[in-house]
Amino acid sequence: MIEHLEKYKNKHIRVITNDNRYWTGPMISISEDFLVIKDKYNREVSIKVSEVKTISEWRETENDRRKI
Repeated sequence: MIEHLEKYKNKHIRVITNDNRYWTGPMISISEDFLVIKDKYNREVSIKVSEVKTISEWRETENDRRKI
């Protein structure tokens, strides 16, 4: 799973958790089950990940959803 997340390192991302909450910020580091981002208050937050997208990928998904 780490290899899949490497492409998002140092990018501004949106992380969706298993309980459908989301966090937005730049990814700092990755471990086996968690990743660390900086949130809007400049705190380092460890998150167990369900889904990760860059902000541009997220916008594309939202735009596609609105067209339906």
